[in-house]
Amino acid sequence: MWPTFGGRAPHRDSYRFFDVVIAAQSDSREFLDLFADMYRRFRADGCDETQTTCYVMTQERMLVVDDQVLTLDDSDSLVDLAYERILDSIVARVRSHILIHAGVVSWNGHGVVFPAYSGHGKTTLILELVRRGFKFLSDEIAAFDRQHRRLTPFPRSLRLRPGTLALWGFTPPPSTATSRIEPRGTAHHSAPATSWRDKLILDIERIRPDSLGEPCPGGYVVVLSNPSSEGRGLDEPDRTLYLLPERITAALLEEMRGIRGVKDVERVPEGTLPALRLRVERGTSVTSRIEEICRGQGVRILDVVKGGERRPDFEASPRLEPISSAEATMELVRRFRAGRNSVLIQQEYQGSAARLFLELADMVSQMRCYRLSVGRLDEMAELICDLVSGG
Repeated sequence: MWPTFGGRAPHRDSYRFFDVVIAAQSDSREFLDLFADMYRRFRADGCDETQTTCYVMTQERMLVVDDQVLTLDDSDSLVDLAYERILDSIVARVRSHILIHAGVVSWNGHGVVFPAYSGHGKTTLILELVRRGFKFLSDEIAAFDRQHRRLTPFPRSLRLRPGTLALWGFTPPPSTATSRIEPRGTAHHSAPATSWRDKLILDIERIRPDSLGEPCPGGYVVVLSNPSSEGRGLDEPDRTLYLLPERITAALLEEMRGIRGVKDVERVPEGTLPALRLRVERGTSVTSRIEEICRGQGVRILDVVKGGERRPDFEASPRLEPISSAEATMELVRRFRAGRNSVLIQQEYQGSAARLFLELADMVSQMRCYRLSVGRLDEMAELICDLVSGG
């Protein structure tokens, strides 16, 4: 049984994420207030059904979550890790919904799901569609309700750079811990916006009032893809994976080189962030093991770039093409947010990823499925508007 830390962690907040209730307890009210800004719509104050408690001890630089005690060298790294690990703990416990890394909006009561890897402009496209009148469900997680066969909002606050806000007619705020957002041509917001790691934490309705959507049936799956990486290296026996950890240690390198299917690991000397280039045997899945190693060493993963050296070209002309529901389902499964050790996989599906595929396939079979090769933002938005309007 893990320690409760007694009076050393006097601050406690509870949150409900679908069928999971979790408490965050800490010696830092500041940490919990920032977490609350991110997940304000999930607060469950006064709830006595808490299933688990995560402890964040900033003075002791200790995080206790999911039967693991993690200690870090400095409190800033601890705080960064805690936000990600607590979310990981939550999504791994959810049984009622299948959680996919994707953005979601709705139009006329039907959901549009955008599965995408990092760096494909998912959040930017979601905000542009909201500006055009779509309803917001999430920029991060598509929640497929298993019982009602519909999409449920996952309205975590958005984390946006001030420059991104300017694209939607907002005056970029000054770079301070808290700052005021002033939409042009509208009344000023009275409450300040929280800033964290050079990004603003904003509820969607601070950006555009009355834009939060309701649970709805799925209408479309639109997979965002990078045309500059499509079809490259498919005949080669290996593929390349780029990993951006917050730091690289000798122990991390040693464990990475021991992963089955990884043929080579090397540091990437270019760039301002630490990066690793992994040569992986094609057909081998190594991401879960990489995440497990990084968690065990208290190293946060900033980004993973799969299957290509090139970033998408957002000045290109986008292309929308229909795909089969089976192909769309596989794209969703690849972006399953909870991982293979989730309660849903291990207990509901008895460890079978095939059962996850089949249940998702049943829901996706009622949706129209497409692949969108990313490009210029306005043109991507026009393609989606034409799609949902039957154009």
